[in-house]
Amino acid sequence: MIKGFFDHTGGVIERELVVQGLLRAYSDNGLVLELVEELITHLGILLREGGCLPENEILEGWATEWEAALSSYTEASISLRIFRTGIEFLKAGGEDRSVLLSLHQEERRILEQVFQLED
Repeated sequence: MIKGFFDHTGGVIERELVVQGLLRAYSDNGLVLELVEELITHLGILLREGGCLPENEILEGWATEWEAALSSYTEASISLRIFRTGIEFLKAGGEDRSVLLSLHQEERRILEQVFQLED
């Protein structure tokens, strides 16, 4: 399901519907944190696939949609911050590690593992 979201090329309205559907499915089963973790994990897959990364406008749209959808889930705020930083890293071409410095060390380590960045 997560891959389907990232593969979705429709407009804003369609993306909102996909986000709301995914959130509802995960939320109904008490899995909101797992949803955000899967979103973060998929960012690493995008980088490792070796193809062209999505355009910054698309990446920003993903981040904006998820931030709006998850705004009332306080338990997901840290994971959402990590996701946003992961998006910013991808927008920087997946090469500017200084983007990760906005996170606490433990949070930064999560993205380093997701993106398989060497120390």
